[in-house]
Amino acid sequence: MFLRLGASALLLSLALAAPAAETPASVTVSYAQGAANAYGRASAAAATLAQALSHFSQQPTAEGLAAAKTAWIAAHQAYSPTEVYRFNNGPIDHAETGPETKINAWPLDEQWVDATVDAPASGLINQAGLTLTPEALLEWNEKDGEKNIATGFHAIEFLLWGQDRDPQGPGQRPLTDFTTAPQAARRRQYLTIAGNLLVTHLQQVQAAWAEAPGTYRQALVQGDPQEGVRQALNGMLMLAGDELSGERIAVAWETQDQEEEQNCFSDTTHLAIQGNLAGIRAVWAGPLEALVASKDSAIAGRVSQRLVAAEAAAAAIPAPFDAAIQGGNDAPGRRAVLATIEALESLAEEIVVAAKTVGVELEFGCNPNNAIIGCGELLADLPAVVAAVKARDAAAATAAFASVNGRWLRLESALRTVDPILYKTTESALEGLRIAALRAKTPTAEAVQAKADALAAQITAVAKRLKPE
Repeated sequence: MFLRLGASALLLSLALAAPAAETPASVTVSYAQGAANAYGRASAAAATLAQALSHFSQQPTAEGLAAAKTAWIAAHQAYSPTEVYRFNNGPIDHAETGPETKINAWPLDEQWVDATVDAPASGLINQAGLTLTPEALLEWNEKDGEKNIATGFHAIEFLLWGQDRDPQGPGQRPLTDFTTAPQAARRRQYLTIAGNLLVTHLQQVQAAWAEAPGTYRQALVQGDPQEGVRQALNGMLMLAGDELSGERIAVAWETQDQEEEQNCFSDTTHLAIQGNLAGIRAVWAGPLEALVASKDSAIAGRVSQRLVAAEAAAAAIPAPFDAAIQGGNDAPGRRAVLATIEALESLAEEIVVAAKTVGVELEFGCNPNNAIIGCGELLADLPAVVAAVKARDAAAATAAFASVNGRWLRLESALRTVDPILYKTTESALEGLRIAALRAKTPTAEAVQAKADALAAQITAVAKRLKPE
């Protein structure tokens, strides 16, 4: 009897000690908490940056400039892992309210912000009649073009480092630009305003992920738990398979253009890539990985292996990134960059497979025949955007653009690997339509029609490029 009771007690204690199996609900809770933590760290680092910028603006010394640069690097490193929470029309990149383009938009036209070697009187800094205020910078951000960036990390980066004219190092803006040079006071004022705006916008996203009534987080956690699983996997897929391997790395590798690297002024692009991968790991490791493993441990293992490989490949890219993309294809730097692209694409392919095991359908590298159909569907959706603007129906315009954008998301992975340059120009045309239809103060049907026509021309070129032989 004693032995039987002892055995029963042992089995009971083991059962109680065994961890509960992961469910879509537990994955969603973990995903939401991860987002809250990540944006909390990003907001705190941005606040430290804003303080450093304010201190430097009040006392412009060489030590203060160096401290501001150090704070910028730390803040951007804290932000990079949060990008895995994009791509779901959530708090960061909602088509109408998301502040992502005010936080981390790039590429940046330097001449929109300040003087350059080729245009010594250019930029908002040199517009003497423009009073620098938060409202002014927001109004001028992406005005008349997606490269016309006035706020966020990269506007601050350009002001701190200046143009990167050194192929082996970052920009070297002199301290005198903030002390004795023309518009020195306006540069310092601009830095302070931009730093404070960065904090405001990151705190906006952080608040949406707070565990409180009425937040985005509450709606996600209390809604269909499968949606949280989908968002987690889709963010991983889009960051690895499209944003990183495509727009941020493949285009730069293909063009060998310094302007196509993300952190081109500070030469910290390699850190941003590693930070993005850290974000993917944070979402994958834990409940999500365990959920996939409970369905198919081999598939979960392959995702983990591909992630390790991508991390190793990214760590092997020699800094600075803009030097690594130069030379022939057999140059060590270019081989390292290409290996990272291929590792990210392999990771993306396994994420799609893993998603299927938990009932989530994602697409990467779609069939060209399906892509041709998708091009036609996108073209058919464009008139609805113009019609909504003409009718002054903002809600309808947002919905119509969301449909166009959804078509593009299903097309871009097919194009990105086939023609990175056409991919980039088409994405720029799509962004132009978004700005004209949703971001302009007073959208006009004429302006939106022009942007729609430009996008239609790009999509027609995409269809021809992807047409099966």
